[in-house]
Formats: sequence, C-alpha cells, structure tokens
Amino acid sequence: MDAIQKIGINYQAMGVYLVNFGLLAAVLGKVLYRPVLRLLDERRETIKKNLEEAENLRESFTEELEKQKEKTNTLVASMERDVERTKNEVKKEATELLKKAEAERSEILKEARLHALEMKDSVYSEVSGEILSHVEQVVSSVLEEKVPEDVVRKSVEEVWDKHYTAGKKKLAPSGERLRD
Repeated sequence: MDAIQKIGINYQAMGVYLVNFGLLAAVLGKVLYRPVLRLLDERRETIKKNLEEAENLRESFTEELEKQKEKTNTLVASMERDVERTKNEVKKEATELLKKAEAERSEILKEARLHALEMKDSVYSEVSGEILSHVEQVVSSVLEEKVPEDVVRKSVEEVWDKHYTAGKKKLAPSGERLRD
C-alpha cells in the first residue's frame, strides 16, 4: 500500500471521489438523464408519427394519382370516341354533299342537253326553211315557164319532208348520227 501512496494515490480521497461521483450520477440520473430520455422518446415518437403520416400521404397521393390517371384515360377514351364519331359524321356529310353535287351536275347536264336539242331543232327548222326557200327559187327559175309554181313548191316540200324526217330519225339523243 505504501507503493500506492508513493504514486500519490490516497484511498480516502478516492472514496470521497467515488461517493461524490455516485451522488452526482444519482442526481444527474434523476434530474437530467430521465428528462433527456423522455425527450428522446418523445422525439422518437414524433419522428415515427411523421414517418407514418408521410407514408399515409404517399399512399394517398399514389391513390389520387391513380384516380387521376383513370380519369385521364377515361377522358382520352371519350375524346377519341368523340373524334371518331365526328370523323364519321364528316365523312357521311361529305358523301351526302358529293351525292347532292353529282345529282345537281346531272340535272344541269340534262337541262343543257335539252336546251341544246331545242336550239338544234330551232336552228334546223330555220335553216331548212331558208334552204327550202332557196331551192324553190332555184327550181322555179329553172322550170319557170314549163311547170307551174304551185306544183314545184308542193313537190319540193314533199321531198324535203321525206328527207328531213328521215334525217331526224338517224340522229341520236346526244346529237350524233347513228350508224346503219
């Protein structure tokens, strides 16, 4: 023991130090350690609650995101159906307009053909009258003193009518001559 005292270690001081440390540890344990542990436990619980809330929010957000995706998909599908229906309606209207335009075109062509035939008949009648008159004059001047003018006129009209009606029968509705 003398050796320990030579080093400078005193047992009484050491005992006092140990009792002092024990008292300090007991007081700090009661006053400081337990409140610090309580604060740490409260902090742990707060963090745990915050993590649970974050997880709940993440799940809620994920569910809401899925609902929004479903709504978006539903809206996109609805819009695609609307676009397809609109395209079909436009095609239908375009077809109807084309049919209507074709019918009007056909009607206009028909009217134009009828008008052309009427004009052709009118011109044919005028020209045939003039030609008949010229033929009568030519024939009258040739046969002036040999055959009476009434007989010549009657003969020319009969021949002309015969050829005129035969010529009209050979004409097709479009105005082209038919081939025999």
